[in-house]
Amino acid sequence: MTQQIKGWSWYALGFAFVLPLSTALTSILSLGALIWALMHPAACLESWKQARKHPIFLAMLFLSLIVLVGIPIALAHGYNPWPMLGKHSRFAMFFLMLPFFQNPEHRRAFYIGFGLGALLTLLTSLFVSATGIPLLHAAARFDSATFRNHTEHNLFLGLAAFGLASWLLRSATKPALRWLGWLLVALSAADILLLVSGRSAQGTFLLLVLLLLFTTLRARARSAMWLILAIAGLAAAVMFNPESALQRGVHKISSDLQSYQEGQAETSVGYRVEFWRVTWRMITREHPLLGQGTGGFSEAYRQEAEAHGSLTHPTANPHNDYLFYWAEHGVGGALAVIFLYLAMLHSVRGSPSLESLWMAALAIAYGVGSLANSYLLDHSTCFVFFTLLAALTASKTGAPGGAAQPA
Repeated sequence: MTQQIKGWSWYALGFAFVLPLSTALTSILSLGALIWALMHPAACLESWKQARKHPIFLAMLFLSLIVLVGIPIALAHGYNPWPMLGKHSRFAMFFLMLPFFQNPEHRRAFYIGFGLGALLTLLTSLFVSATGIPLLHAAARFDSATFRNHTEHNLFLGLAAFGLASWLLRSATKPALRWLGWLLVALSAADILLLVSGRSAQGTFLLLVLLLLFTTLRARARSAMWLILAIAGLAAAVMFNPESALQRGVHKISSDLQSYQEGQAETSVGYRVEFWRVTWRMITREHPLLGQGTGGFSEAYRQEAEAHGSLTHPTANPHNDYLFYWAEHGVGGALAVIFLYLAMLHSVRGSPSLESLWMAALAIAYGVGSLANSYLLDHSTCFVFFTLLAALTASKTGAPGGAAQPA
């Protein structure tokens, strides 16, 4: 494998490897994308020109423009837009990495690196569960998620497991490697559903399992029968094990909702419901069309919560991307987020490629998960999203002008 990786492909592999593992290393290595772009300005310009009419590229431009338009709106309302603009600078990863990933060898190395990072995540999580020895995040959270919090752990591992399973269903690998691959997929599913908390990412992982089953049945592959049996076994393991992470999560949701209805909002679910309620009230009462402006959410929410909330707990976001972008950027902000996910799904219509299937999985995992999380704002989730999105979009826009890409 390593003999076929050369030049900047090593950077792609290393950067992808740290994405599911380390926030600090991700930030440091992301500078490599800027360095590559400065070294290859012509390739960047040609790539952007080639992609300028692609729905995903247009959706990203629209979302970025919405954030920029929000700056004068925030200033007019007396808010400071600059810290939030800094958060949104991560959007630039999509535009910087898109030309870089026009080279299929860069994309291949990136996928391998992401898979290796997910593998290390899985192995350390299983080690914690088997031995009880806490590592990294597990030491602080009493969970077997190690490098990331449990939601990010399940999200990233689920995407990697989906990609591996999709590849195994279509590739003609040696039997020993095939069995090893399916073992890793099974262990990943068990880790996500039985061992690690993170309810929203568990739910989206189940949606990815259904997507995999649907595409396999649609292709009328013989492996569909085995996949159905495997899913049935996994479902039985979860349903009949009351101590599974998924079962505990379902009971926790029910308990938290009951507590919220009784006036006790200081629970994981209670906080979210209160964030959503206060944010929705703020949207409908103040600036529903144009929003508070870039960076205006936090202060506007604080004022609304103090006046009409049952909790005065401060928050920088409502743990819902759609509500956040509506609150800060008005109706256009919410539509921009929806447009992005719809553009991703539209771009894979009629395409049987593995990268198209992974694009659909990315849209589902983030589009649904964003209902209960701030995926487009949080450092680790947005970096993974925009770099993966750039790689998968590059597979559809092709090499600019058919020219060879810099190695």
